[in-house]
Amino acid sequence: MTTTKTQRSAFVVAIVLAGAGELPAQRTGEWNVTEPRGKTRVIDFTVDQGTYMSVDPSPDGAWVVFDLLGHVYRVRMAGGTAENLTAGSGIALNYHPRVSPDGREIAFVSDRSGQDNLWVMNFDGSNPRQILADDDSRAAEPAWSPDGQSILISRKMKSPAGFYRTNDEIWQFSRAGGPGKVLVKLAPSASSVPARAGYWVGQDRAQWPSMSPDGRFVYFHSSLFSGADRRLRRLEVASGRIDDLTEAKDRYLTCCGRTSYPARLGEIAPEVSPDGRWLAFARKIPGAKTSYRGHDYVGRTALWLRNLETGTDRVIMDPITSDAMDLHPAWDHRALPGYAWTRDGKSIILTQGGKIRRLSVESARVETIPFEARIRREISEMARHAAKIDDRSFQPKALRWPVSSPDGRRLVFEAVGRLWIKSLPNGAVSPLVTTPAAAFELTPAWSPDGQTVVFTTWSDTESGAVWRVRPGQAPERLTETPGRYLHPQFAADRRTVVVNRWAPAMNYFPDAAGWELVALGDGGRSSVVRGPGPVVATAFDSAGLEYRVRGTTLVATRSSGRNPWLHPVVAGSVALVAPSPDGRWLAIQQQHDIYLAPLPAVAAGDSLMVSLADDSPSLRRLTRQGGMFARWRNATTVEMVSANRYLVHNVTTQVTDTIPIGFDVPRDRGLGTMAFTEARIVTLDQRRVIERGTVVVTDGRIACVGVCSLTGIGHRVDARGKTIIPGWVDVHAHHTTDETDGMIPEHRASSARYLAWGVTTTHDPASQEQSSFSLSEMIEAGRLTGPRTYSTGVPLTCSDFDDLRNIASYQDALDHIRREANLGAISIKDYRQCTRIQRQMLAEAARAAGVTLTSEGSDPLYLVGLIMNGSTGWEHAIQYHPLYADYTKFLGKAGAHYSAQLFISDYPHGAAIDYWLGQEDLWRNHKVREWSLWPETAFRRGLTKKPLEEFIFPILAEGAADIKRNGGYLGVGAHGEQDGLGTHWEVWSYAQALTPMEALEAASLDGAHFLGLERELGSIARGKLADLVVLNSNPLVDIRKTTDIRYVMKAGRLYEARTMDEIWPRQKPYGRKPWDQPEIHRLDVRPDTYWDRSNRH
Repeated sequence: MTTTKTQRSAFVVAIVLAGAGELPAQRTGEWNVTEPRGKTRVIDFTVDQGTYMSVDPSPDGAWVVFDLLGHVYRVRMAGGTAENLTAGSGIALNYHPRVSPDGREIAFVSDRSGQDNLWVMNFDGSNPRQILADDDSRAAEPAWSPDGQSILISRKMKSPAGFYRTNDEIWQFSRAGGPGKVLVKLAPSASSVPARAGYWVGQDRAQWPSMSPDGRFVYFHSSLFSGADRRLRRLEVASGRIDDLTEAKDRYLTCCGRTSYPARLGEIAPEVSPDGRWLAFARKIPGAKTSYRGHDYVGRTALWLRNLETGTDRVIMDPITSDAMDLHPAWDHRALPGYAWTRDGKSIILTQGGKIRRLSVESARVETIPFEARIRREISEMARHAAKIDDRSFQPKALRWPVSSPDGRRLVFEAVGRLWIKSLPNGAVSPLVTTPAAAFELTPAWSPDGQTVVFTTWSDTESGAVWRVRPGQAPERLTETPGRYLHPQFAADRRTVVVNRWAPAMNYFPDAAGWELVALGDGGRSSVVRGPGPVVATAFDSAGLEYRVRGTTLVATRSSGRNPWLHPVVAGSVALVAPSPDGRWLAIQQQHDIYLAPLPAVAAGDSLMVSLADDSPSLRRLTRQGGMFARWRNATTVEMVSANRYLVHNVTTQVTDTIPIGFDVPRDRGLGTMAFTEARIVTLDQRRVIERGTVVVTDGRIACVGVCSLTGIGHRVDARGKTIIPGWVDVHAHHTTDETDGMIPEHRASSARYLAWGVTTTHDPASQEQSSFSLSEMIEAGRLTGPRTYSTGVPLTCSDFDDLRNIASYQDALDHIRREANLGAISIKDYRQCTRIQRQMLAEAARAAGVTLTSEGSDPLYLVGLIMNGSTGWEHAIQYHPLYADYTKFLGKAGAHYSAQLFISDYPHGAAIDYWLGQEDLWRNHKVREWSLWPETAFRRGLTKKPLEEFIFPILAEGAADIKRNGGYLGVGAHGEQDGLGTHWEVWSYAQALTPMEALEAASLDGAHFLGLERELGSIARGKLADLVVLNSNPLVDIRKTTDIRYVMKAGRLYEARTMDEIWPRQKPYGRKPWDQPEIHRLDVRPDTYWDRSNRH
């Protein structure tokens, strides 16, 4: 046991009436963004092509400046060897260069100060200086005013969703520096994403400024906040008037003729000519196709010219680089590579096909400006940790609902679905109930005399109940009516048990208002006391005011029970509030830690609000690396858990005692020895294929592969004609967050169906801590059937909508990392932290804590920055396409891990899920129907079958293939969109560019490497865990045969893939499927005369 004295926190709480002010900005202090950290790596190669390069000619026509993989280069207009102008900036990103009208300076964007800000340097790269310094916006697309005295930029302002969605504005800054002024700030208009109002709603987005030669107008393009509805617009600077030059195309989507996912049409990237007569811009040609490596894609981008005197348009170059109009706004840092007119107006310099091109405006002739550029970067050590799985046992870390006896001598808590008891401080841990009352035991509470514990249970077969037990004795059932029960407690009379019960007439789903508080009477009868709930605690102040916690709201009631009023008591997102029994204190779970604040007396109807502020001495921050389930033992003692540590805080002495709760639980695995014989074995061990061999499994591990002795092996599976592949790893499986109230079912559809489709390991890179880590440990303990389940816990964002502390220091980053690692995370998710400093701090903290750091995807340069920081990889597709050798070689040589989610690539248009859903009616797939909730399948019916050329994912797969072939790793992840089967569709999508062997490797070995588990999983080799899939067909001949599954083995347990019945070493049926309603799966035809026959029943 350790004891600490609570110190005043850097964050404090103020009790105020409604209307708390904003927090002041938190600076990260001194941090050198340009410096690589850890054991650095050097990447060095030369290229003659580049991905999504922005270019600009010098006014004298002698040079072209361009960006390439985060550096700014210049090359002679005639071509040649390019000179790196930003080589001295370390691992900083530098991009979007524009030459000043006098040719002396280059404006560009750089994050060398910690954020993407506007910089200027001399034309030879010397004397870089910062024009804009702001951590809360990202600069892009600089454009000089014609007189060269100012620079316009597109400024991406944080929205409530952080930089996941931005409010894009156009600003003007003096060449000499200064505060700048806003030129274009558009008002909000309709959003095409009708979900989560407030999160998705923001300003229309103004981008790509281009000022007319006389300075009168600023041309730009705009879109809705969602990224849709692109059009060209023009600002009259003097008056502020904005005119539309092109119309919004979304108006052509009529009420009855909408497609599911329409291609986003419109116009972007306006560049006015030096004489002011012409406006160049980009527009799709909707029916035209582009082709790349044999893949056709409909919707080719061309460069157009508008005569500003007549308004007529014409195509001047077709094709050009594919635009980014279809992209998710979070990925859209520039909708087209930057291009520019030459000073004489006769040519336009742009990039296409990975090359720099010179377009003659008069003849439309295109010439290539050849270049050769050296790419050399010294980058940070990768934050990737090799994890190990102990076959025998593990220590539970996700402890829930801790409650100590009134005398503080014994502690009861839940782990792996059972209740455990421990004598404090140093006693052993043992089961509270020696003979389990039901499948899962939940939410305990001690009686006021400390003699018994009441608790709830859940069973998929018998439903739920409330029980009472004297430790070490048989439990007594207190309810006669089965149901869902949570959070029992004792009423004020100290005898009556009250408990939250789900209203029987309502369909159950977490977070709904179906809970009611019931009192349990003699004989198990119950009566409704209050509703809706759930009510998890009560307290009383000195004036006789009763506080009840309903969710995260206090309900205040006089002792008479009349005139209750609600207190939304804590500002911002909050997970739990718990008033002390005397009503003087409030324990708060916010930002994943526990805080303590005084709860002053209030009059009826007063609006009480607790909020984070700067300078009040009233807050006590009780935890720094996570805290949950705070509750009061008595008026002066508050207790909680932080992973598998039990914490007790005395409000009088301000002392916190910490007691580790360490105990072992056996890890589930198949014990014994068995063999698969006569099988084709795709080992993925050096891509070796054994055409006819044996796999021997002993105690959950692979004991022999190939030619093996069968002496003494009693159980053998004849696999003649079958193919054995390693179990799959889905690295992006969002399936762990359903049970937000903590009630995890013993038969869980979204776990079992992954295993039924051969996915033996899943990883959820954005989950909810309470449910995801408990689910993982229940599966490891064998309490329910499912894949080995990992998660990152809560992704680390900088959004105002997420309950997370801002990373203001390296210690903050380390606390975040350790909080998740303490709960059992082997990987952490950086979800678009707002600054490069914060992202680097997370990488450094991950290296220090020994966990793997993964990240959310974004635009290509952002991803380069992540890899140079040391991130292991990222999720979601690189939507800019195609990817050329600069990009794929760099990421490959860096060993980057790329989980493309081709399944939802290019959304909202052209996602692979739409293609595969169009290939099959899932309602007629018996296995899908059996293992899915029927509404999930029903809602997926009716998608129109479209040709492959309507979808971009084959071209995106080519980029992924190039990264892998250059030394990188791919991860297969279907985003939880179609559990299990979707993983196969993702593999098939990769196989548009990968060979079947490469696709299988991505599904198993690459995914294991992504998670740091390649020594345990991913190939069929001696000593590795026995995760195997037995196929009836050969996927090396046809990759789509991966769904023809006969058996699945996980850690030595063998299942029949269709039924999930275990057939070795136990003979154990899967059991009841609570979600299954066979009647609704009928496929027969019944005429309107069906009931005319008298024998119908």
